[in-house]
Amino acid sequence: MNKVMIRTLAGCLSLTGLISQTLQAAESPQDPHTESKGFIAVGVGAFAGQGPFGDASAGLGYFINGAYEWDNGLFVEVPGGPNNILGSTSVGYNLYRNAHWDVDFLASSAHSGADTKYIQQDGSELRFTKNPTNYLGVRFRGIWSGLRFQLIATPKLSDDRGAYMSSQISKHWTIKNWHVFSAYRVNYLSGDMLNYYYGVNNTENNSNNRISGLPEYIASSGLSHSLHLGVTYPLTEHWLFDASLRYYHTPSAIVDSPIIQSNLARGDNRSRNALGLGLSVSYVF
Repeated sequence: MNKVMIRTLAGCLSLTGLISQTLQAAESPQDPHTESKGFIAVGVGAFAGQGPFGDASAGLGYFINGAYEWDNGLFVEVPGGPNNILGSTSVGYNLYRNAHWDVDFLASSAHSGADTKYIQQDGSELRFTKNPTNYLGVRFRGIWSGLRFQLIATPKLSDDRGAYMSSQISKHWTIKNWHVFSAYRVNYLSGDMLNYYYGVNNTENNSNNRISGLPEYIASSGLSHSLHLGVTYPLTEHWLFDASLRYYHTPSAIVDSPIIQSNLARGDNRSRNALGLGLSVSYVF
């Protein structure tokens, strides 16, 4: 583990430890202990959508959705499927919990690995393999007045790609056997991270995108916004039907990249912002 990750881990543990001690001191020692819990679901779904990162498309796919927490507070989350609102695969440790609030230490990713694609004038493609941007941070989750809140904060991303913050608010309803929910999320994305994925640097000894004919571009930080509407219906004791509609507002720091601008002009039915629809059936063990 490199020095940056060690310092990040130490800082997060110190911060979360202080927070946990403060919250526990304010609570009654008679709070019930949460037992180990978990589930796993395997499903298949149909997905359709368009956005700035790829051509409009539709198809079929499979997914795994699951989570488990042990008695000692360690947990793993593998979110998947059309109604995933947790984010990326995560491992962590629960530092504090009462009837309304959770505080977790979390290891996950702020941006998945990707093959950045640039469509050249002759129609050929240039591809750049990008590593994921990981983080060690703190996650706060709570329920207040029927609303569910989530906040993730990390002081430093892997490979010195800046800081990261994510906030989310969601509302859930039960209508007969239908579970309906909506979620709104805002993410702060650092300039160093966005520049790694979408910047253009044509100098000889750079570690980022080199594309002849495109102007140099250094991305600034940005805010991404997403809205998710979903429904779940139990077909049987173990089979679930899910449907979702997602909207993603792409930050200007990404859209202004010459790579994205060129791909929007030359791609097949692409759009500045992303819209996706998903339908699936899954079996829950």
